[in-house]
Amino acid sequence: MADNVLLWEVEVRCERLDSVLGCCESCLCLCGPAVGIFFLHFSSFHCVCARTPRTTMTSMLPIDIHYKKMLGWLIDRGKISQGYNKQYAAIRTRLADALKSLPPYETLAAYVKQALNNDTLPVENFHYFHAKRLLELCVQAVDSDPSKTTGKNLFNSYKDPDLAKWDSIVYDYERDNIYLGEAARILNANAEYEIPAIKDMLTQVEKRIGDIDRRQAEYDKSIKDSHASLQRKCAGLKIEGKSYRSELIARSVELRPLLNRIHRDVQLPAVQKALDFLLAFALFQNCGESTSESDSTDSAALRNDRFPHLLKLFDTPVPEDNVVVMGQTAMDETAADEIDWGMLDVASAEPSSANGDAGVEIDWSAMLEVESTPGPDQSEGGGGGEAIDWSSMLEVAEDSTAGDTADSTKEEVLLLSSATRRAVMNELMEVRSFFQHRLYEMADDTNAQSLAKAPSFISMETVEGVTAHFDAIQVIIDAFNRTELQQLLAIHTGGGGFDRILNSLQSEDLHCSKLGKLANKLSNERSELSSKTRSLREKLSKIRESTIDLKTKVESSLSSQYDGRAIKIVGEINTLLK
Repeated sequence: MADNVLLWEVEVRCERLDSVLGCCESCLCLCGPAVGIFFLHFSSFHCVCARTPRTTMTSMLPIDIHYKKMLGWLIDRGKISQGYNKQYAAIRTRLADALKSLPPYETLAAYVKQALNNDTLPVENFHYFHAKRLLELCVQAVDSDPSKTTGKNLFNSYKDPDLAKWDSIVYDYERDNIYLGEAARILNANAEYEIPAIKDMLTQVEKRIGDIDRRQAEYDKSIKDSHASLQRKCAGLKIEGKSYRSELIARSVELRPLLNRIHRDVQLPAVQKALDFLLAFALFQNCGESTSESDSTDSAALRNDRFPHLLKLFDTPVPEDNVVVMGQTAMDETAADEIDWGMLDVASAEPSSANGDAGVEIDWSAMLEVESTPGPDQSEGGGGGEAIDWSSMLEVAEDSTAGDTADSTKEEVLLLSSATRRAVMNELMEVRSFFQHRLYEMADDTNAQSLAKAPSFISMETVEGVTAHFDAIQVIIDAFNRTELQQLLAIHTGGGGFDRILNSLQSEDLHCSKLGKLANKLSNERSELSSKTRSLREKLSKIRESTIDLKTKVESSLSSQYDGRAIKIVGEINTLLK
């Protein structure tokens, strides 16, 4: 019965708690073993000693405040009033005016600049804790200034107006806990807007930098390929690429030696031998077995009939390579080298007097008379002074020009004519086709009987001999088809071909220049974006540091209002601040 009563008393003194706490020694001594049995059987109940103060585990747990709900949490618990916004707006107005008229101390200006990260952060980030620190720095600055004082009046207000102004701002912040509402607004704004916005801008800038790097690599590759293509074209044209037009025109002097070389190759014995073999074979096909190797009359007629241009190249001597081709004459050089200064000789040859004095004087009257002579009538009339006959110099010049023209006609390069080149090329193609067909026939043994009655130098010709004839003709054709010759001919004519070559070089150069400008533009843009990235990173780092500092100070301030109980501001803000 006693045990049941004791157990009932224990149950009356027990209550259900969230956490199990250990009992005090006096309670265990009072309750005895029954309490121990009770605890083992009912582990969720706790016996509270009547002689000890009632303490719970909940009073020691930290208080978690979500940053989004912090403002409402403060209003619900009476920390700030419902209409704190009006007081806060008045304080912010006074704070903005105070920042515009700071005391003339370098430490204060430097601190404000540091707090706002060189004016990159909004003024709203200058909060109560900054103002409080600024008041401390202002007190130190005024204390070190002998002309001012940090003393207070009867109303516990600073006598210095600057100190009084900032002290009033700090006091208004602390009254009614306005600074806690401001801190809640700043924490929410930084976590919801400022930090995510800076991160998004940073992501976009970094993405743009990545695109620029990719395009820059493409431009660099294109520029490299274009430069290589331009260099190949210049190398193919044998020019340096500094001045396209002048360098191309300067190459026109190479055309004559190249055509003369082809002319000499046409006159080689191997080509003539190949042509003689073709003509003899043609005579045999036309006249039958009566053809002989000594029959030259019909061969010459056939040669003149079928290959007149090749025959002309055979008979025409190759001109010298040093004769100018591009319409220039030797007059340009001889006229400069052979200037007749006889006017001075005439003047100096006349004696000054009939007595034959040792000194010789120049009689300028003769020159004056020459200069005053208006035309050829006076020069023929034999007037007072002897005039210079300019007609003789003109006749010499005309004779020289005529002689040069005759020489240039005699030394004419036959292959400079496009009609002649086409005709020679057609005749060479005909000769080559003949030897191609002849090689095909010689590969077939059944065709050997058709040449049984042919002259020996035709029937006994071997495949090697015909191949040699074919190669001799092919060398001339390849020389005509060489790219260098086509380029020089285009440059020489100066028509559409020359314009196409010049436009090709200029367009390639323009393309390289355009790509270079685009690459430079991207490089400049990347430099700007890189500096913007650095500034955004610095701004993000600064706003994170200021938000962490504000969060820590708010937690400490609230903890002091709850008798040292731990306060934690939780939510995504902690993730953003890492």
